[in-house]
Amino acid sequence: MDQSNLSLAQFTEFLELFPEIQHLELQGEGEPLINPDFFKMVDLANRRRIYISFITNGSFLHAYIQQILDSQIRSIRVSLETADPEKFQRIRGGSFAVVEAGIRQLLSERSRLGLSQPSVGFALTVLASTVDDVPDIYDLYQQLGMDGAIAIQSLNPMPQYAEVYDDQIASEYLETDQKQRLRGYMTSKVAQEIWFQKSPHHHFYDELFRPRPADIAKGKLASCPWLDSGINLDRHGRLTPCCMVKGESWSFGQLGEISREEILDSKAYLAAELARGVIPAPCRDCHIAQMIIADE
Repeated sequence: MDQSNLSLAQFTEFLELFPEIQHLELQGEGEPLINPDFFKMVDLANRRRIYISFITNGSFLHAYIQQILDSQIRSIRVSLETADPEKFQRIRGGSFAVVEAGIRQLLSERSRLGLSQPSVGFALTVLASTVDDVPDIYDLYQQLGMDGAIAIQSLNPMPQYAEVYDDQIASEYLETDQKQRLRGYMTSKVAQEIWFQKSPHHHFYDELFRPRPADIAKGKLASCPWLDSGINLDRHGRLTPCCMVKGESWSFGQLGEISREEILDSKAYLAAELARGVIPAPCRDCHIAQMIIADE
């Protein structure tokens, strides 16, 4: 993967192309906080009264606490797979102690200043080797006094992800019995307490996937929230339907080279395909798309 950052100029052009944006997630395959223009982007979004969230690996939280608290960021989630320091180091190559200390410092300073935002939670990817660490994540969340909820996902099976996994990562897909155990953890009493007691400063993904009347009526997602109301811009200026579709594999086109109308027409076409029970090529193996067409 090449090392590069989304430019401030591209970010500005993106906001101008979609002036109706209300919620914005700053994330990537790297660490958002190391983009030299990160807080300038936050400031631009703030001026447009956009709610801002981001996902971080947590390694640099301690270095940016004051800027984060001064920036009106609404919600932060720290990505991880486990709270076991040895497993964490093996999987990520970093220090779990540094991440934990950064979270503690951020929450402590937020409390000292009498602030309620950003909310702080976890973005948890569950692996075969860490599925039974989920209860420890719940314990850590509560011990730290976190309030931004825990988003849980398993390893992404979409082709653009699977094709770059090495043998070690590919062995981390959940087996049937592990999926059942994970469902048990996710429906446990403590999991429900964490979800229903979360901060009113909701994360981007909580807003994006907020149940709509049609979803409630069907008892599942009736259509793709990304295609209905979202868009993704990658660091190379490529526009994609969502953050899970990688621009090198498929995109609507390049920012500055494609019109807003062309983008919206392409989104509508993909949504129409899903509505008639067909998973479009860029959405292959997406669990959201599979859920939508199930029993259609």
